[in-house]
Amino acid sequence: MKRKRFVKLAMSYGVQRNEAERLAKLVCVLGSYEAVFAHYRHYLEGKRAIAVFQRIYKSVLRAVRPMVKTLQELFCGIDWATAAEDEDGESGGKEF
Repeated sequence: MKRKRFVKLAMSYGVQRNEAERLAKLVCVLGSYEAVFAHYRHYLEGKRAIAVFQRIYKSVLRAVRPMVKTLQELFCGIDWATAAEDEDGESGGKEF
């Protein structure tokens, strides 16, 4: 594997180019880009997983925010002091 291929492969796992270049410099220690990739494969897979979870988190957040706002508006309009009473003035809750 050549340096350029290693850097592109690392970037495909969500690593920034500068970090991929720093990892590529470890070829002097480990002997080949394949060895560097094999050594740091779990790290790269972790980076990829974190990126996926961040995307999921952001999409869930975008979906939930409008619901939270609607619920806040709904509950702010309730008079909680009289909400437990029904039309006859009796308690709406069950007595035990």
